[in-house]
Amino acid sequence: MVHCSNILSNGDVSWWETPLHWRIMDIILLIFDVIIAISLWFYSFSGIIAFFVGIILLQIIPYTLFRQYFITKPEDIETSNGLVGTEILLMTVLIILIVTRK
Repeated sequence: MVHCSNILSNGDVSWWETPLHWRIMDIILLIFDVIIAISLWFYSFSGIIAFFVGIILLQIIPYTLFRQYFITKPEDIETSNGLVGTEILLMTVLIILIVTRK
């Protein structure tokens, strides 16, 4: 929903005014999120693998190693850290659910 909201310019800034790499990431992440949601809904093992790989490649790496491209204001650092922390928490919860599954 976040990426749809961004694309529809429901945020503080028009989507067309954001940097090109942000717009590209919004589109990629929207498509990724839909595919992963459907895969996880159907309990697909490949969906679980894609979830982990996608979070690492499309969220954690860009927002840590390429942070300078996504942070335009000092207050964006906290948002980026929160996003990475949330992604790590989601992966941890999924691992716990998989391991403790009966």
